[in-house]
Amino acid sequence: MIQRLATIVIVIAQLILLAYELVAHYDTTGRQVALAITNVASVTLYLLSQRFLRRRYGVSIHWITLLIIAVSVWLDAIGNFQHFYARYWWWDRLTHIIGGLAVTVGLYVVSVALWQAGRLRVSWRVLNLYAFSVAQVLGALYEVSEWIGDDLFSTARVQGPFDAPRDLFFNMLGGVIVVLIGTWWHGRHRAVHGNRQPG
Repeated sequence: MIQRLATIVIVIAQLILLAYELVAHYDTTGRQVALAITNVASVTLYLLSQRFLRRRYGVSIHWITLLIIAVSVWLDAIGNFQHFYARYWWWDRLTHIIGGLAVTVGLYVVSVALWQAGRLRVSWRVLNLYAFSVAQVLGALYEVSEWIGDDLFSTARVQGPFDAPRDLFFNMLGGVIVVLIGTWWHGRHRAVHGNRQPG
């Protein structure tokens, strides 16, 4: 019940954000469209993954994962609405840390859920490596999409030669935070759950 209600509330919040992204005039058309696509793609990917995993494996992605993703999207949006990216040097770092954290959390939660359902037979180290590595690949693909947007639609999202590597570094930092928290959680619960936790 809470899972369903929380998901509905968060999706409604994202739809409200999407409406504002499409009707307000806060940036160039290309940048506004890119921001709207990020919003739609993030929520859609979560909902499709949730549906697939529930039907195929009987596992569910906790709504907190969607909340973290939504917070990441909102921070990015607010940065564009209020021009925080230009006003505060640290805003871009913050959004990439939270973004990297959000993607890694999603992969982490899915991996643990599949393990608990008996669908994933790997060690804890491999699970960590998988969630972290895939998150970094997705972050890199996002940076490539920014470059393609700049090249085809003049969105001007890549700011200078060090923008992409800096973004990737802070994405990685967000992923490292998740791995460290997950390792702490695993160590704390392993004694209680025994073989119910991946070793």
